[in-house]
Amino acid sequence: MTTSQDGQTTLYRRSETGIVTEHAQSLLAERTPEEIASGITELKTQIQNWRDEYGVDSPEELARELDIEDADSESGTLLREWQTTRRNLALAQATLAIAEASRTGHLTGTDTDDDSNSDTSIVV
Repeated sequence: MTTSQDGQTTLYRRSETGIVTEHAQSLLAERTPEEIASGITELKTQIQNWRDEYGVDSPEELARELDIEDADSESGTLLREWQTTRRNLALAQATLAIAEASRTGHLTGTDTDDDSNSDTSIVV
């Protein structure tokens, strides 16, 4: 949590790390790491399909190519969906990293890896 002063008023703002951690814990309560990894693959495929279909690398790049009146049209819906998918991908990837760090004890300092003969990382 961060705070700032506005006169005599203290403004509180949740930290981005805290928000991501909260979402990750919620996602891990609902899905297994394997299900999350599968979802990551699907999200990456969807993003690549949009890149291929529109010939751009990001929704922001697509927005620059559109006319301003397209923002409230079907194109605007696509832009929001692409941005949401990209955000969900980042959250899912962070969730897997948190799950792996927790599983191996890296979050608590009680590492369970012996680092000598096994690779326990999840590759997505």
